[in-house]
Amino acid sequence: MIWHIGLALVGAVFFALWYLLESRSGAIDMNVDIEEAR
Repeated sequence: MIWHIGLALVGAVFFALWYLLESRSGAIDMNVDIEEAR
């Protein structure tokens, strides 16, 4: 039971860090894609 809670916390932290990194670098990638589309 405890390991299940720990696994959920690790997953939540990992997803939060991944989301922050994607949102920071994703904004740059989106701008590049829009410029290339034009």
